[in-house]
Amino acid sequence: MNKSVSRLANARVALVAALAGAGATFGPLALADGPDFSSLTESVILTGVTTAILAVAALKAVPAIASYGARVILGFIKR
Repeated sequence: MNKSVSRLANARVALVAALAGAGATFGPLALADGPDFSSLTESVILTGVTTAILAVAALKAVPAIASYGARVILGFIKR
């Protein structure tokens, strides 16, 4: 077996074992009451967050769409 493949397999086995151990260790704590983050989440306005995310997505998408459109139009002109 290739050394890099066996190292990857060993790393995966170690990761699964670590996650299983963490689940066994912290599993009972999941049923306990966690910290209260309601004061933090109440102050976040989802409309502002959504607008910001969509604005960044538009900034990334518009140049690609414009470039594609320009290539299509130039392709029509070349014919």
